[in-house]
Amino acid sequence: GEGPSMLEIVVAQRERFRNKTERLEEDLEQSKTDLGAARGEAEKLKADNVALYEKIRFLQGYCSKQVAQAAQSKITVDQDGVPLAAPGQAGKAARYSCGP
Repeated sequence: GEGPSMLEIVVAQRERFRNKTERLEEDLEQSKTDLGAARGEAEKLKADNVALYEKIRFLQGYCSKQVAQAAQSKITVDQDGVPLAAPGQAGKAARYSCGP
């Protein structure tokens, strides 16, 4: 009738700590893996953002030039507001130009 001995209690406690330590080490390794993946994704997104920013800057500069050129020339439009072909310019190019 007496309860578990002191040795059994200590051994059981040691096993619980060992199991908890193993779970924590597995969690740590998983966290390191997740962190590495997140850092890689962050670098990829940063590179994408830089590329998009450069494209936007290029398009803003290009459109500004087109608007400045359009302000210097008269554009004729049809009844629907579609630019007509200017002399020496294809109709499609006039229709899809960047300016107003």
